[in-house]
Amino acid sequence: MQSGPNPNMPWKLTRRLPHRPSLLAVALANGSIEFYDVNIDNDSSPSLQKSNAVQASKESSLVLSLAVSTSTHLLATFATGEVSVGPVHSDKVDRWTTWKAHDLEVWCGAWKSTDVVLSGGDDTFLKIWDLREDCSKPQAVNKRCEPLPKHC
Repeated sequence: MQSGPNPNMPWKLTRRLPHRPSLLAVALANGSIEFYDVNIDNDSSPSLQKSNAVQASKESSLVLSLAVSTSTHLLATFATGEVSVGPVHSDKVDRWTTWKAHDLEVWCGAWKSTDVVLSGGDDTFLKIWDLREDCSKPQAVNKRCEPLPKHC
């Protein structure tokens, strides 16, 4: 049976997981992350089969970026200014570590190493987070540009 994401729910992002290349992580506009098995068989047409869905943040918040580590972890950033990291087991994330990373939307997140992530937000800050430490404050902050002037 062929199935795919709900056509009424716009796709936001997709990422393949290196530890399981046939698994696709999809961030949707409602703040959930769905996992799909990608079936590519030479004898039939490609298909997607939904295997699981998780809510990555407590609120239903737009997921703005997804990044996959070289191990088995997923990094998600949100419109609420939060960042979440969680281990992917099979086709689910059992527990998320979530923290308030920026005052505004977090548009991008990336892995520097298995223990260090970067986040960039609408507040014009690039922040470095060491996951082995308490994420209540970043390890480093870089601000290269001034915010745009406010208009009345």
